[in-house]
Amino acid sequence: MKRVSFQTLGCKLNQYDTQVLIEAFSRSPLYEVVEPGADADIRVINTCTVTSKTDRQSRNLIRRAAKMSPKPMVVVTGCFAQVNPDAIMAIPGVDRLVPNSDRSVEFKRLFGVETSECIHSFCNHTRAFVKIQEGCDNYCSYCIVSFARGKSRARPAQSVVREVRVLADGGYKEVVVTGTDVGRYQDDSGNDLLALLKQLQKIESLKRIRLSSIHPDEVSERLVEFYAGSSKMCPHVHLSIQSADDGILRTMNRNYTRRDCEIAVERLVRSCPVVAIGADLIAGFPGESSQAFSNTLGFVRDLPLAYLHVFPFSARSGTEAASMSDQVRPEVRKERAATLRQLGREKWVEYRRGFLGKELDCLVESRRKEGKLIGLSGNYIHIQFYGDDELKNAFVPVELTEVDESCSYGEVCQG
Repeated sequence: MKRVSFQTLGCKLNQYDTQVLIEAFSRSPLYEVVEPGADADIRVINTCTVTSKTDRQSRNLIRRAAKMSPKPMVVVTGCFAQVNPDAIMAIPGVDRLVPNSDRSVEFKRLFGVETSECIHSFCNHTRAFVKIQEGCDNYCSYCIVSFARGKSRARPAQSVVREVRVLADGGYKEVVVTGTDVGRYQDDSGNDLLALLKQLQKIESLKRIRLSSIHPDEVSERLVEFYAGSSKMCPHVHLSIQSADDGILRTMNRNYTRRDCEIAVERLVRSCPVVAIGADLIAGFPGESSQAFSNTLGFVRDLPLAYLHVFPFSARSGTEAASMSDQVRPEVRKERAATLRQLGREKWVEYRRGFLGKELDCLVESRRKEGKLIGLSGNYIHIQFYGDDELKNAFVPVELTEVDESCSYGEVCQG
């Protein structure tokens, strides 16, 4: 029996794809799936290429795997393998490369394993990530993902519902609905995202549903009304905003305006005042003047955003933005990213302080931090508190007692 390990970089979609492979190998009598740190005959690296930083991380992970003794078979898949196979194969010690587009076929050809359309668990996670679609037709000027994942393809709602029911019946109390372009989900039967969420909500054993990320123009009145009336949708929405300057948004090829972003936030807060709204932002996009950056900064300051995910612009070969002439200097990108991140930390502290002394229903994770349990509230606050292991994977009422820049602390409510 050959031993196989998996390591994954990048997004929830990548993590889902790895879980599909783990289950395929686990079903075969020829293989034993082991942890990444254990000795393995085969090491599968699922790569990311969203930024130059993740390219470096992917290369480093591949090199470390190739240098292990005894030398394993190193198999590289994922987005980096899809868009730059020559760079992958130039790394000494890589034995096989499997692009995203050929993953199921190639793993069957190479190893005789069959992938399934339905996963049954999610290794080392309390919550399960569920892929409802992949690929993107937007082709934003900076983004390599459309090239790495291809055209948008939606899973049939029936398949998604079946998978979520299996996961929920197996003990997963929360699922995170994920994909490349979740908000534009529509299967061949005409089910859109809202129709799918309504079906998922009917699964009795499922307690919470969380969306991974959507675009501001996808926050419709219908979706917001559903959120407000649902007992299972988490009051947490992550918006892929990228910039709040209309000129930059046009250059990015984003199909919405600053006002659309404002409307999305206003709708969410009006219908659900406790909602945690996060935002992706790119700092130092080509052509971003001081005024354009100031427009984004002011947007963040003025609106009730809870937290930010900030990325300095990273030129990806083959994208339109990589060849734009008005590139922002790297040191300016870094400085602007630091400014936004600091503002994001301040917003996060401010948001969490609003819940001090309040009871939050937390799903307790399987890991501990410094001896404390970690519970995740519906509105995305990770709270550390003392408690017994029997509380893991259970919903526990926790009073938020303290917050600082990076952590939140609480106590289990008695009675």
